Amino acid sequence: MRKNKVISKDIRFSDIFDINEIQHIQDLFSDATGVASIITHPDGTPITRPSNFCRLCNEIIRNTEIGLANCFKSDAEIGRLNPSGPVIQTCLSGGLWDAGASIIVGGKHIASWLIGQVKSDELDLDQMVHYAEEIGADKESFLNALKEVPVMPKEKFEKIAAMLFSFASEISSKAYQNSLLKQSIDERDRVGTLNRTLIQHLPQRIFVKDPDSKYILCNEIYSKDLGINPNDIVGKNDFDFFQSELAEKYRKDDQQVISEGIQKEFEEKYAIANQERWTHVNKVPYRDSNDQIVGVLGIFEDITERKHREEEVILKSELLEAMNAEKDKFFSIIAHDLRSPLSAFVAATQILTEEIQTMDTQEIKKIVLSMKSSAANIYTLLENLLEWSRLRRGGLDFIPEKLNLNEKINDCVDVLSESARKKEIQINISVPGELEIYADNHMFDTIIRNLVSNAIKFSIPGGKVIVNGRLREDQSIEIKISDSGIGMSQDLKSKLFKISEKTSRTGTKGEPSTGLGLLLCKEFIEKHNGKIWAESEPGIGSTFYFTLMLHKK
Repeated sequence: MRKNKVISKDIRFSDIFDINEIQHIQDLFSDATGVASIITHPDGTPITRPSNFCRLCNEIIRNTEIGLANCFKSDAEIGRLNPSGPVIQTCLSGGLWDAGASIIVGGKHIASWLIGQVKSDELDLDQMVHYAEEIGADKESFLNALKEVPVMPKEKFEKIAAMLFSFASEISSKAYQNSLLKQSIDERDRVGTLNRTLIQHLPQRIFVKDPDSKYILCNEIYSKDLGINPNDIVGKNDFDFFQSELAEKYRKDDQQVISEGIQKEFEEKYAIANQERWTHVNKVPYRDSNDQIVGVLGIFEDITERKHREEEVILKSELLEAMNAEKDKFFSIIAHDLRSPLSAFVAATQILTEEIQTMDTQEIKKIVLSMKSSAANIYTLLENLLEWSRLRRGGLDFIPEKLNLNEKINDCVDVLSESARKKEIQINISVPGELEIYADNHMFDTIIRNLVSNAIKFSIPGGKVIVNGRLREDQSIEIKISDSGIGMSQDLKSKLFKISEKTSRTGTKGEPSTGLGLLLCKEFIEKHNGKIWAESEPGIGSTFYFTLMLHKK
């Protein structure tokens, strides 16, 4: 900084700032954010050298008389006095996105900090070609250089512009008060005191480390996260503050930035002070006045709230998808699976009504049995629909109690004995008599009824269904229901227990199936903190397993 002087109307930028220092800060800002940068007088003439100017602007547009004039005019427009915020607009010389922030000292607009030279996906290529012709630039060279211009979403560029305005405002308010700060760079700090002052007042978390990844300095907001005084961090490294695995990752990132002279930008999750946080991190090489890399500069911001909002949106989206899948499943069942047995029932009643006088006893018995089968299918389907609906609305009570496993399974299977008898299917139950579970009586009935009913449904007549129960080493109860039926393909097996997938198919005797029963089983089993899975091969049969807790006395 230059010697302090009274603020006057003819104060100049160079009276307050050392151009070499501000050039260094400008280069750092440009490297960290990925945008071109320059500081100009209010009329648009440059004060500093351009940082990261693209070849399109620097070598093509500004090399034409019309293009150069338009650039100066555009810089003056973007750099116009605006104390309330950054000026953001497309440049008048080519249509790339630019922004500017006013530097005001003592009420006087002494300079403008300009950034930009990025393009968005909305760039009008025809307009750019027309502009190349207008300024007399070679069309092919112009388009090749245009391809090299960085692409950046407008939202991200606006955030960088807002950060620039905050930065420039801090410079404006602190410049006069800090005019007597020393110019030399302390060997230990390797960072000029102007840099330190600006870093302390930026809203982002900022640190500088030496080539050994030891801290040279950090701003207060960063040290507050670590729970340490900013001065006490000097000479320490990340192993003093983070878990060793995370600290080693940070060290490797630092060394890569320093050794390769590259920028690293990423998002990461970390835990500090027993809190899980998300940050957006930018690490760039820190260079001295001779442009030699002497450390690493880190700029990062806390994006935890943004991540939480994103996660909330994802959860709501998944919930909406699940609700739509449930709705589609219900409509499908009502439109097809419920309609078929109802149609069969209505048809049977119509036959009885119109022809009973001419029918013998065997014919009437056949129709009545068909009606009974249709009614039983309708009842089972409606029962599952009602169970599912109550479960989704939270209207189904969960009341676990002590149950004898062998007795309970036998009671459930007795209800299905008639359907097994008709298909000449033998049901064998092998469960130790002393095993007890802690389960909701009604939900357990539904689980066994659906799984054994499915086993009967997809078994070949004359086949066998086996129900086993055993105590596992983890003290849970495993129940296995096997059949010797038609089995399932790998594709069908992968779709089980997913409401969005269609898994309905008819049994070996044309029995209807919706897949809703398996969904109910999964929900009820998970209510008991258990799990369900299946093994199957086409033509060999299927085995369904599920686990429940052992009753604790």
